[in-house]
Amino acid sequence: MPIKSCMRNGQRGYKWGDVGQCYLGPEAEKNARMQGVAALMSEARAAGHTDKKSMEAYVASKSHELAKG
Repeated sequence: MPIKSCMRNGQRGYKWGDVGQCYLGPEAEKNARMQGVAALMSEARAAGHTDKKSMEAYVASKSHELAKG
């Protein structure tokens, strides 16, 4: 899922995918991207990647999902 723009309380922000939290402020895009990394790390663990290097490689292979949509 890509990083998407969103609106909350009349302010523009960013979120991870369609149902992620809408982050506001100067760190909004960074926070949404970190939520995406956490989701991909969880996905990597579920796929059987248990060591740090393997998990990082998995996330790197999915990095296109961390782009803005």
